[in-house]
Amino acid sequence: MKTTASFLAILFLCFSTAFAAKEDNILDGPPQLERDKQIGLSGRVVQDAAYFKLIMLNESKDGIYTLIKEYENGEKETLGMRHINANTIDSPLMYSFVERELPEEDVSYVLYRVTDETVVVRTWKYCSDEAAFCNNGLIAYQ
Repeated sequence: MKTTASFLAILFLCFSTAFAAKEDNILDGPPQLERDKQIGLSGRVVQDAAYFKLIMLNESKDGIYTLIKEYENGEKETLGMRHINANTIDSPLMYSFVERELPEEDVSYVLYRVTDETVVVRTWKYCSDEAAFCNNGLIAYQ
């Protein structure tokens, strides 16, 4: 009888400790997701077109990505917009843009992220005499 009571007491103690540990994990919540993580960003000139691709993970805010072509004289042209939906799906989302007719003059392509603030994601300088990105898309801003 004493051993049965001791066994039950130990069993109760083990289960209550395990339950308390599990309950602590529940109160802590799920592991925090990494937000607004850039997985990939590229810009390429292939034949007579320029292709831009951004891959993001877990967007924290609704908004848009927009690609703007900026001429040296200060004129700007919007090439496209992609909607951003805040999400926690923990799966990469791709945003892409295409410039089908390359300009005959030097321009810059600027990718903006517009939410409650506007941020330049990256700038690519296009050199018409080379028909290529002359800085290889390496101008980046934070």
